Amino acid sequence: MALINPIESGDHIETWQQALSQFFKVVRVFNPMLANRLRSDEILEALSVIAPEWRTRIDLVRINYAQQDRRRIADAGQLLAESLERLCYYQLNQQTLSKSQAEKLKPVLKARYFAEMRAIESAAHSRLKELFDYRHLNSEIADLPIEGDLFDTEKWVVWGLDRKQLALTAGIAGAGTGAIVDAATAGTSLLLGATTGALLAGGSAWFGADKIANFKVMGLPLGGFEARQGPSANRNFPYVIAGRFLGLVEALQNRTHAQRGLLTIADATLQDKIDALGSRQRKALAAALHRLSSQKVVDDLPNALGPLLAETPQTTPQ
Repeated sequence: MALINPIESGDHIETWQQALSQFFKVVRVFNPMLANRLRSDEILEALSVIAPEWRTRIDLVRINYAQQDRRRIADAGQLLAESLERLCYYQLNQQTLSKSQAEKLKPVLKARYFAEMRAIESAAHSRLKELFDYRHLNSEIADLPIEGDLFDTEKWVVWGLDRKQLALTAGIAGAGTGAIVDAATAGTSLLLGATTGALLAGGSAWFGADKIANFKVMGLPLGGFEARQGPSANRNFPYVIAGRFLGLVEALQNRTHAQRGLLTIADATLQDKIDALGSRQRKALAAALHRLSSQKVVDDLPNALGPLLAETPQTTPQ
């Protein structure tokens, strides 16, 4: 087998392929600086074909690499679940003696809230890099935006879902809720309940869509007041966090340790990944993220997120 390594230029690859094919059984283009796991596996598979006496050991290497990939994806799913729960449930509270004192805390709590939210996401991304054995990798991703309408801010639409997509996704979760209610009434209005549930869920996704987390001042039963920032009730928020996380997963999967430059995380195509899921998987995901944005407990969240990570594609550069 001959490997053509286009270190600086691919201008003469075709000429080399024609020349080498006269003397070698297999000719492959392989740039170790860019080749990801899938491309490396193709080379190992080809080598096991032309060198049968090495097949057993080569297959063992391939099996170990595949197990490592599955373990990393499973660990990444657990990490994403933990991050989503922390970010969606997170809130800051400060007690004061008077209502005016509590209201004056708004800019302080708001600044601290978003700073800590960014820190939580950044820590999760650092742990994700470690899962892929990139402990000192510098990466660049657009800051988590905190101002403006989620549907009018370009960065939010890129990482999460647009208005139509979010309404449809919320409708899926709402339809499930409606069907459960109908089951309790002996199915006397199954279609009506499911449709109403979908409309309510889709509509509620729009209310307050221009805010990520509200500031509230509440009176305490035993006297005094409490200033509260968060948690985020925005329906798009968990999708944005998941989209950014998946963008980093995909970038790490398609990078080699030979590369030393800055890792720039491209815009994720979250909706494409969701569309690749089966209907049952999409419904489970929509229901889980809907509950998260409502600060409700989600049973077995990693299981709902698992198919989404499993569909994370790897490109196969030459």
